[in-house]
Amino acid sequence: MKRYFTLMEVMIAALVLTLSAVATLSIVGTSRANVLREERRWSREHYMTNVVEFFLAVGPNGELPACLLPEGWHATCELYDLDDGLPEAALESIQEWRLGEFHIQLFDKEGNMVNEQFIRKLLKEEDLGYGTMGG
Repeated sequence: MKRYFTLMEVMIAALVLTLSAVATLSIVGTSRANVLREERRWSREHYMTNVVEFFLAVGPNGELPACLLPEGWHATCELYDLDDGLPEAALESIQEWRLGEFHIQLFDKEGNMVNEQFIRKLLKEEDLGYGTMGG
């Protein structure tokens, strides 16, 4: 004798299948949103790292290459001679070397600041006369 599934058993199986599908789609959707968010964050950090390396190598007056940032993005760099808060003995140059601070800012195409970095570096005294650069 053949035994068929009852209507109740079929409805319960369909409900379990539907709940499983909804849960799976929810997990996939959340994961996709997390991946996209992290890709954007990584991209911004990558752009900032490129800009920082460029300005530290070339100086704040260097002209940013067009391929370094996405279209419409730009960066600025200012170099300061650090003398605030340093002990008196540290204010004198040591063999013409002084402590400078680069202030680098990264802006998206809407002009919103995406990131900024303050980096201290020992520089020759004549290099502290670089001034300000906007890329």
